[in-house]
Amino acid sequence: KVLAGLQELHLLNTLTTAASLLSLAAVVMAIELHASLPLLALSLQGPVVLVLGIGTVVLFGWHRPDLRPSLQGVSARTGLDMLRQGSGFFAIQVAGVVIFQVQAFIISARLSVAEVTPYAVAARLFMTLPPLVAVAFGAIWPAYADAKARGELEWVARVFAGATRRGLLAGGLLIAFLVIWSEPLIRLWAGPAAYGGAALIVVIALLAVLEVWVSSTAVCLNGLGRTRGQVLSATLRAGVGFGLAWYAAPAFGVLGVVVASLVATILLAPTILGYDLVTSTGGRVRLRGTVSWITPVTFVVAAVTAFTTDFGGPFAAHATTWRTLAAGVVAAVAVWSRRAFLARSWGAFQRRRAAGFRL
Repeated sequence: KVLAGLQELHLLNTLTTAASLLSLAAVVMAIELHASLPLLALSLQGPVVLVLGIGTVVLFGWHRPDLRPSLQGVSARTGLDMLRQGSGFFAIQVAGVVIFQVQAFIISARLSVAEVTPYAVAARLFMTLPPLVAVAFGAIWPAYADAKARGELEWVARVFAGATRRGLLAGGLLIAFLVIWSEPLIRLWAGPAAYGGAALIVVIALLAVLEVWVSSTAVCLNGLGRTRGQVLSATLRAGVGFGLAWYAAPAFGVLGVVVASLVATILLAPTILGYDLVTSTGGRVRLRGTVSWITPVTFVVAAVTAFTTDFGGPFAAHATTWRTLAAGVVAAVAVWSRRAFLARSWGAFQRRRAAGFRL
């Protein structure tokens, strides 16, 4: 966390990579020597502790001795602040687990265990993308905190809007490709019985797109030191989503459970998180500016392709052709948006250079 705050994530990545490689080598050696279970566990975790320990000594001993921890810096007020923030993050994580794990429980309890498979496979396929996109957001967290300390809330609003647009663009394009090719991918991965239909795929994909926006907003709020709104949003999403899904499952099946979660997310996340973000930046953030038109357009193309190839008829008979054409449209939009973004960036660069600003 210290290295992340110093914007030196390359050093942190180097340490974690070295720890992982040493741990892998130690585990392979332990297996070859037929070591006991305690030694196997030690070979798995020992190198990680050793490398991170050496990194800590180097960090506070030579790299940044001015940041070396001291007992004189310990205070009850600081401890209470850290406990309050840590409790907030813990509550958010617990609510997140409930949001994404309780749906399988409701499906098995209110419907049948066999119907869990189509939901679980589709959710695993699409819900791996938002965390991947959120990795890029995480690097901005310390920058948000530094900008708040300097009072540069205009910078926070500008960077948040740009990061969210790019995150939704990248995540939306990837999700659109998955929607288009979801049926052959799922059938190849888990078998024909694991495909739950285009409607289930589209709803889960839309929920994944919303999670990209939630991730970007959460990182910005974390940098600004605002966790209460996130706790409230996550808790209400978990509670409302559970209640709606519990009563919707018998009438609407698996699709009703996922739609209930989607409705809870749409109603609560933008309202609570958006309000908290706008108020914490003094109204400088404009939520409307965080969404590019490209994301909904590509999503609509993907959804229409999924539904038409799923309903049978001539579209289903030439499903591969239609999927290829739709993927080509999405790829063309992606290339065009990339070129447009580069053109705008180059224009802004030239204007800053002409104005005499230091680059």
